[in-house]
Amino acid sequence: MFDSPEIDAFHKTVGLTPLYRGKSLIDPKEVIVIHQSEEGVAKHVFSDPETIKNIESGGHIYSTTKITSWVSD
Repeated sequence: MFDSPEIDAFHKTVGLTPLYRGKSLIDPKEVIVIHQSEEGVAKHVFSDPETIKNIESGGHIYSTTKITSWVSD
């Protein structure tokens, strides 16, 4: 689902650029996705009830999502 044209269009519309994704060697149900965006975009997008509903429809358990922010100097 992550590679679908719909998700690609969604990322472009909201200003998220996927940079990396991978799964844990210990627990293949645990994944990491790194997006690049302007500050605050990811937290805003992933707190929207409609976005949460769409994420969960793909099988993702939203309550396990952890959002962190990083910058390079």
